[in-house]
Amino acid sequence: MHIRAPVPKRSRREAKPAPVTNGIQVYPQPARDEIRFLVEGPENAIVSLTDLLGRRLREVSVTGNGKSAHGRIGIEGLVPGMYILVVQSERNVRTAKVVIAR
Repeated sequence: MHIRAPVPKRSRREAKPAPVTNGIQVYPQPARDEIRFLVEGPENAIVSLTDLLGRRLREVSVTGNGKSAHGRIGIEGLVPGMYILVVQSERNVRTAKVVIAR
């Protein structure tokens, strides 16, 4: 006789892995305190957070380790809504959607 153990249900608050879009992984979504990101690719980059009108609100530089680069951007003082994370390297410009909630 084969007995199967019950599969635990996933809590609604349990974090799901962030999807990768254009080689950028942004988490948490929605963000409340800060945005963390992982950029695929070996190069250094300038990472900006812009509003939907393209105004640059925050900017950080990241250094690639040969495979990827990662960093954080504080979002204090920003109103809830949708923003765009822009990753600009020597080779290309990539974007990802960011949602901020409070």
